[in-house]
Amino acid sequence: MKWIYSLFFLGTLTLSSNFLSGQIDTSYSDTSLYYIGTIDGGQFMGKILNKNDREFYIETTDKGKMYIPKYVISEIKIVQNKQNGSAAQNAMSQHLIYPPNPHPSRYYYSPSALPIEKGEGYINCTYFLLYQAQYGLTDNISIGGTMTIVGMPAMFNVKWSQKISEKFHIGAGGQIGKTWWTSNSDAIGVGFLNATLGQEESNITVNGGYGFYGSEHINLISVAATQRISKKLSLLFEAWSIFQPNYDPIYFGGPGFRLYAGKKATWDFGFIALSFQEEYWGMDQFGMPKLYKKGHDYFPIPFIAATYKL
Repeated sequence: MKWIYSLFFLGTLTLSSNFLSGQIDTSYSDTSLYYIGTIDGGQFMGKILNKNDREFYIETTDKGKMYIPKYVISEIKIVQNKQNGSAAQNAMSQHLIYPPNPHPSRYYYSPSALPIEKGEGYINCTYFLLYQAQYGLTDNISIGGTMTIVGMPAMFNVKWSQKISEKFHIGAGGQIGKTWWTSNSDAIGVGFLNATLGQEESNITVNGGYGFYGSEHINLISVAATQRISKKLSLLFEAWSIFQPNYDPIYFGGPGFRLYAGKKATWDFGFIALSFQEEYWGMDQFGMPKLYKKGHDYFPIPFIAATYKL
């Protein structure tokens, strides 16, 4: 009887092996590094060793090898491709942080030169009073709009972005709109050029722009930066200089942080300093009228914004 059980066991093992080999793609040889998100909030990063119609077999960077059923997967994204194997190994050794920044194309308000990918976008609320939405028409061009809670001022914008290298992007764009509903209200607008050094989780951007408000013309410069420091937190910084003819410059900006509330939502918190000079007429020691300048400095002014990726 023992030989009958042995034959039965070997037959069962053979059938199981044939079944598994028919299900698993043993020729799969993708060496890319992937981020895989699941519908229950799970987040995994690693290489796909095998796959079939029902599941992926992956080797993660921190949890070892595991099977992930396809029906629980909500997102798959390539982190590093197989054409750059050394970069993939470096990425694994540096413990890349996920979920990724859902909107690396902006800081507090300043745009970066990083693009919004085609079909993606976000909506943003600042101080619960100012609202904006952005959408990627192509991988290089995005459009959007900004308005207050009462609908005005309102502006339409467009941005073009171009990747020069893995860690350098350039961009250009503009905004134009109106200050109020009436036909005689002032028009407002700005055109800008920018450059971003770095990647999505760590970068610095310089923006230069020329704008107008009614008949007034202004020049703008902003510097902004971000640094991801944990799964839930990025540091932020943004500073502006505004130059107007016949007026002293206005400076504002300051530090803050971005808090990640899941894979699509973020909160931005910060503290803004504001510095400007105001002219006024007064009397000198001889009782004659004299033009004086008085500096105004304010810090900290709280900043708060919420953003959701579409």
